[in-house]
Formats: sequence, C-alpha cells, structure tokens
Amino acid sequence: MSEQRFYYDIQSIKKKLVVTDQPLLHQWCHVLRLAVGDTVVLFDGSGRDVVYQIKALSKGHAELLHKSDTSVEPPHREVWLAWSLLKRENNELVIQKATELGVSHLVPLIADRCIRSHVSQVRSDRWQRIITEAAEQCGRGNLPKLSEPKTVADILLEHEPGKVAVCRQVDNQQSTTLISSQTVLVMVGPEGGWSPAEEQLFESHNLATLQLGQFTLRAETAAVVAVAKVATS
Repeated sequence: MSEQRFYYDIQSIKKKLVVTDQPLLHQWCHVLRLAVGDTVVLFDGSGRDVVYQIKALSKGHAELLHKSDTSVEPPHREVWLAWSLLKRENNELVIQKATELGVSHLVPLIADRCIRSHVSQVRSDRWQRIITEAAEQCGRGNLPKLSEPKTVADILLEHEPGKVAVCRQVDNQQSTTLISSQTVLVMVGPEGGWSPAEEQLFESHNLATLQLGQFTLRAETAAVVAVAKVATS
C-alpha cells in the first residue's frame, strides 16, 4: 500500500509516537483499513514530512515507529489570494485549488457586488477542513492561513499597492504579474464584476492589472487561473 499523508500536530519528532486522535484513528481503521506494518506520513505545517510505521493499531490508539523525515520546500513566491465571496460550493472549490497551488494566505473578500457578506464560524471551520485535506493530498508542507473577511479598502490599507494585482479587463493595458516582488496579493472580483467605486480605488492606488485572456471566466475559474499564473511566473 502506498504511504498515506495526514496532518497531525507532531510537536517534536519522537522515535515512538502514540496517536489518540479519534477522527484520525477512525479514518485509519474503518475508512482506509490500515494495518500493522503499513507506513503513514505525518506533517504538522512546519514544512516537514515524517514517515512512521504502524506497530499497533486499534480504535483507541495507535503506536507508531519513526522511520525517516524530510523537508518540504515552500513555493518560490508567496502568493496571497483575496477572492470575492461566491456561492458555497464555488468558495470551496477556490479554497481547495488555491491550497493545491501553494497559496500562503486565503482572504475572503467582501466586494460591493458580492452575493454574500458574512462567513459563519461553521463555514469557516469547514473551509479549514478543506484546506487540511487539500494539503494532505497535494504534498505541501504547510497550511495556508485563512483570514477573516476583508473589504477592498481593508486590503489597500494592509498591503503595499506595489504588491497587489487585480484581475480585471482594461483596454490597452498589458497583463502584469509583479515579477519583481516575491510577495503578491491577487484580488479576484465577484460574479457581477467590480463596482465603479472599486474601479476608482484601483486607479487611485495605481494597482497592477492581471488579465487572464480574451474570454470572460467564471469567478471561481478566474481565481484558480490567476493564482497559477502568478505562482509560476
């Protein structure tokens, strides 16, 4: 069986580790049906993967034996994504794919034309689980930080304009990905587009424009494409 990867607060690497986390044990015993002798990879968000072999496993606890550990390199560029709040399933898609693409910070954005302007604690907790599961699956060594919802004005107060790019269609303006900056915050608008007041803010702060091609993309697609474009440039 190939090694399964799980987020777990290791704290310090020990030769022997006892796991009592019930949801994790349930997954190991009843979902994946792991057995003594199988290996698992644990990561705690600090940028390392630790390989353990299962020496004992029951529904109450697991005993693991340390086999090896490796460092997981972070992406070469730190990308923040501020995406305008969408319908529930579309928010979840953006969060999952942005995590897979290595985004360091996820910022729910309350734009003027958003269909939502609030994130409940239940929803935030679910998003955190999606982040964790996506990080487990894709092999990254840390978890992106999920912030409280912000407005466009909040973003512009907290971030240098020279490190912010806005996804928008502007005639006769070339796409810019801020190649000179190692930290870039990308703002993606809602389904209804940016409001005139927001466009005026972008102009007054002389923000870089990130254009994503000739076609009009859905908001969730634009968020994923924008992150991929900036992260790999």
